[in-house]
Amino acid sequence: VQRLDFRTDYRVSAASAGDRVTVKVYNYSGPGGWDTIDTISPPPTTTNRTATKTYTTDISPYVNAANQMQIRFESTGTASRNLRIDYIGWATIEGYSVNNSIGSDSNFGNLAAPLRSIQAALDKAVGGDAVYVAWTGTAYAANNVLAGAGKAGTSTCPTLIEGGVGGGALPTVAGTNPASDIGFEVGPGAHYVKVDGFDIRNTQVALYSDPSTTGTTFSNNLITVPALGYGVFLDTTTSASVLNNRTDGNNAGTFWGIVDWQGTNNLIDGNKVRRHKRAEGIYAYHSSGLVIQRNVVQGAYTGIALAGPTGPVTLYNNTIDSNDYLGIYAEGPAAAITSRNNLLT
Repeated sequence: VQRLDFRTDYRVSAASAGDRVTVKVYNYSGPGGWDTIDTISPPPTTTNRTATKTYTTDISPYVNAANQMQIRFESTGTASRNLRIDYIGWATIEGYSVNNSIGSDSNFGNLAAPLRSIQAALDKAVGGDAVYVAWTGTAYAANNVLAGAGKAGTSTCPTLIEGGVGGGALPTVAGTNPASDIGFEVGPGAHYVKVDGFDIRNTQVALYSDPSTTGTTFSNNLITVPALGYGVFLDTTTSASVLNNRTDGNNAGTFWGIVDWQGTNNLIDGNKVRRHKRAEGIYAYHSSGLVIQRNVVQGAYTGIALAGPTGPVTLYNNTIDSNDYLGIYAEGPAAAITSRNNLLT
């Protein structure tokens, strides 16, 4: 549990002025006792009252061994009064916290006791869980793998790997061997996984979705691609989305910025791909049902290249600028290619 949000809506009718009514939650730490959340003094007689409290790193003292919490509405004096409770409840935000500055992989993984490595959190996570990675100024290790049916989310609740939590900078994931390292790999069986908000550097492939995966989303990542490296690679995937990422080849002889390899019904939308001088900014091989839209590709060898599409491909509202060879190139299509409203310079 990352966070607990308590809320109650209530009204009190009191017998006399000066009476108090308080809302309290039980604190199990130490000798135990009741901590006040809200107080009405004197209580209103005609006005509804809302009391709220958010718990983050201080969750543990208020939860007992049976994962229960106790709430009490308490009044002073002996006069009778009416209490009306319209709503009382807890909302939880769940997931594993990762912080390589203060964490340990032997920790449970909540905000108060975060894990140290991303992989440790991925090992703990099950389908539909979330992993929240904090920026600390120190790079996290590459080769983070999430694989297997037990890690699969759903289309409405994907398994989430989220960087830059709390509005901070994007946490860096850095490889040590740019000839073989992968930033994040979504492995076989791990359908509906989302990787969002990381700064990935010095890897052969920053983001990779294995063959036969479905519903992978790579979004809002900043990728610096080394020589002979790739940015985002969808390998024989279905219904994947590559959204609002930035890849930079730094004119260093890099390969493709974004690749759709034999994919089906994938979406490449809103990305900025620049300076991939050795290859295509966006490359699709034997794709079907691919939509490429609202991307900016600048300074590649070819802006967008489609090699032997096996099904329809659409290209809408892309900006292709200052590429060395071609803007858009379609080779040997076996189905219709529709290109509309693209800007090429």
